[in-house]
Amino acid sequence: MSSNFQLLNDSSDEDDRSRTTETGTIITNHNGVGGGNGGEQDIELDRPLLTSPTIADIDGVGAHPDESALILEDIQFRDDTNLQQEQKQTQQQQQQGGKKKVPLWCYVILVAALLAMSSSGPALKKMDVPPLRKASWRLQVTSIMLLIGFLVDLHTLYPLFEIHLAKSFVGVLPAGLVSSLPISWQTVLINVRQTKFASIDERRTEQSECRARFLSWKTWVILTGTGCVLAGHFGMWISSLNKTSLSHSLLFVTSNPIMIVIVMVVMRKPISKGEIFGCLIGFIGLVITMFDSLFLTSGPVNGIRPTVYGDFLALMAAVCIVFYLFAGSNLRTWMSLYLYAFPVTFIASLVLTFSSLIFETMPVAKEGQNFGVFGWASPAFVWLALYVAFFPGIVGHTGVNAIIKYVEPVVISVTLLLEPPIGTVMGYFVGEGEIPGIFTYIGGPIVVAGCGMVTVASYFRNKREQAATQTADVSNVSLDVDVDDASVSSSIASSNEIMMDAIPNQYSNLSSDQVPSVVVEVDDSK
Repeated sequence: MSSNFQLLNDSSDEDDRSRTTETGTIITNHNGVGGGNGGEQDIELDRPLLTSPTIADIDGVGAHPDESALILEDIQFRDDTNLQQEQKQTQQQQQQGGKKKVPLWCYVILVAALLAMSSSGPALKKMDVPPLRKASWRLQVTSIMLLIGFLVDLHTLYPLFEIHLAKSFVGVLPAGLVSSLPISWQTVLINVRQTKFASIDERRTEQSECRARFLSWKTWVILTGTGCVLAGHFGMWISSLNKTSLSHSLLFVTSNPIMIVIVMVVMRKPISKGEIFGCLIGFIGLVITMFDSLFLTSGPVNGIRPTVYGDFLALMAAVCIVFYLFAGSNLRTWMSLYLYAFPVTFIASLVLTFSSLIFETMPVAKEGQNFGVFGWASPAFVWLALYVAFFPGIVGHTGVNAIIKYVEPVVISVTLLLEPPIGTVMGYFVGEGEIPGIFTYIGGPIVVAGCGMVTVASYFRNKREQAATQTADVSNVSLDVDVDDASVSSSIASSNEIMMDAIPNQYSNLSSDQVPSVVVEVDDSK
């Protein structure tokens, strides 16, 4: 933003006298100093002027009343009250704009993701493979599916070829196919085709900071630690499927909202009363559910009888996923999805593969079976391995990531709490589940209700914190305005004194109505 100080003599024509910018004009009178057509000097101001001159200030220059009115019409400075009102209106417009109707396809994907993730437990129980080897296969296949996205993101981070994937894809589409698409889709494709993308050097320069952070040793320490935690989650959860009932395994492993509250209390993080209350309710439900593991003596109709050890493994898997979320939260603020997901998943698969080689003994392989490191590709296991990697992994987790832009996170989180009962029903119908005991029927709904309370309370706590942050920002802006008004006025006074010292003395004999005026033109558009 620049300000032009001009010397206007009373004898200049009316057009020159009323020459101001659209954003505002300040005129000050300097008695006893002559002036003429004078020079012009550009003075940089730190901030826009937010103070308005009075009628007396304008009349003091000897301007005509009509000219004063004309100048007043050009003045559009905002005071503190107007600034706050405009900011409140902007916030209201943003809130109203954010309340868009959720597309129907988002709910379709949410339901598909829920069913896909719920089927993970029964599908894994179908694979008669030692648990750590099974977990390593699960993450190996998922890593292969994530590899394509990782290479695309890596090319974006450091482009090796002068090629733009989106533009190249649109360029090879047949004209007949494009013409058959809806008009809105055709417009998007045309815009992509006509867009002028940055050169390879410009793209490398733009990504230099992100690339440096990605290659730093601190980032890879966090990625390695996160991969180890993810390996612990899958290793303990899949092991729990062989040690306790399917319903107990799913209930305990999905209790991570309760575990998050416990970890936040230990770390002394801010937390609401609603989250604490929901945590207590969910913990009571977990204790009630565990009574089946303690007191159930008769065997299940099918599946495995619940045990305390198996329940504990599933609970520790929930704790691991809490630390997984905490560890990766700072990386995902600047790192793309596949650039983060592939290294973490691949590291976890390596940890589980080596753990399986060290701690597990493979059974004798039957016809069509292979229990080797890549045994998932054998005919006996390939379809189940592809299923648990694609549907629970890609359709489930990636589907949730796709709709989180349109659906409130609290809606997604509460919906996914239905995974334990749906997974239990699925397992029963495929012969891998069991009829839960009486305490599971009592404690299970309490666990789900407690997790729901924690999720909803956490959502509203975050909303309150965001609102408080916005209010603090508005207050800081108002305080800055008050301080800057004084500093700008002081800067103008100092600038005027400097300019008056530079004016020749031959105008000192002029009368007061012929004294030149200093006009400050402020252009806020820059």
